Formats: sequence, structure tokens, C-alpha cells
Amino acid sequence: MIFTRIRSYPCDGKFTTAEHLYLGKNQTRAITRFRREYPEYENCVIVAESYDSETPENKEHFEACLRCGCVH
Repeated sequence: MIFTRIRSYPCDGKFTTAEHLYLGKNQTRAITRFRREYPEYENCVIVAESYDSETPENKEHFEACLRCGCVH
């Protein structure tokens, strides 16, 4: 399945634990939804990218995301 992967970075460039997968290709919609659901990240840089859960390199990561609840 195709998702949009959202990652959040504070302005100092360090990676935060905010990483979520939103079903679909629409990155604008995914960013808007992320910003609405997680207002505490309003001052962070948000990066969106295409993410295919069925590619071999994403298999373990996607399974971990399902377990932790970061798939929307």
C-alpha cells in the first residue's frame, strides 16, 4: 500500500520521535492532518515523502509502525 510518511524535525536539526504514516499519496493532506493531530509540533519542520509498505526494505519498519500505532 502507498502511504505518505511524515517526519518531524525541530529547528535545530535533531530528529524527533514524531514519525507517522498516512494512507494515500496526498502529501498536503497528510501534513495538514499531522499538524491538526499533533499541534505540539507546530514549530518543527515537517517532511513528507512517499512510502510503499510492500517494498522489501520497508517490511520490518512497516510492521513496527503497525505495532506502535503510527499508521493512520
